[in-house]
Amino acid sequence: MKHIAQYINDYDNLINSQIALHALQVNQQTSQSDFEKTIRVSFYSRLFAQYMDIPEVDSQLIYQAALLHYIESVPFPDLKKPFYISRLYTERWDGHGKPLGLVASQTPLHSQIISISSYWEAIVFDNEDYPLLINDALTRLYEERFDGHFNPRLVCNFIRFIVATSK
Repeated sequence: MKHIAQYINDYDNLINSQIALHALQVNQQTSQSDFEKTIRVSFYSRLFAQYMDIPEVDSQLIYQAALLHYIESVPFPDLKKPFYISRLYTERWDGHGKPLGLVASQTPLHSQIISISSYWEAIVFDNEDYPLLINDALTRLYEERFDGHFNPRLVCNFIRFIVATSK
């Protein structure tokens, strides 16, 4: 049986997710295609986090942050942590990313997961060869890990995740 604190936490996560989704929907900078892309990135990010056995509270935080990763400003003070995580998805494993130039594990795992999910969504959906065959997309992702963009261990786990969920 769940403890009352868990029910409150579940409720808070649901409310924050709905606020993040609403912020994305009403943001004037968000086109329909960006909205759909963001939903896909959020979906992949959360499923990958669950595949990695990341605690549910963190999987939910990843989902909320992924919903916000294209929004420049969010008027909701209770979304500070997801918003901070969402800003770091452009960091690179080799330290050549933005906005802070973080190196390796200095970037929160939450942000690294969103980054890989965003890249995956882009190579699968945002190319002239869409739909890209899954093997071709996996090859591109695998090759990218050697370019310093992503955590190599996380890329390998993401590839395992895609293969496992594509069967």
